[in-house]
Amino acid sequence: MNNTTKGHKSTFRTLRILSFNVGRSWETTTSVLGQYANHYDIILFQEPGWRGVRKQPSTRNPEGDTAYGPPLNESW
Repeated sequence: MNNTTKGHKSTFRTLRILSFNVGRSWETTTSVLGQYANHYDIILFQEPGWRGVRKQPSTRNPEGDTAYGPPLNESW
């Protein structure tokens, strides 16, 4: 494929994509992120694992409510 913009040739680079079904497993989601985050540009998760990740302010509970979400990764 040849792409030109105002007479300049564009350089194409490889886009690395990983698609993975983790079967609602928090551990598998975390493992895939840890092993592949630096090797792929995009990681797509099907059925990601979710659990409590932090406390959020609450008007009814002085200790806060649990916020649920996928694992957090420093690469995000």
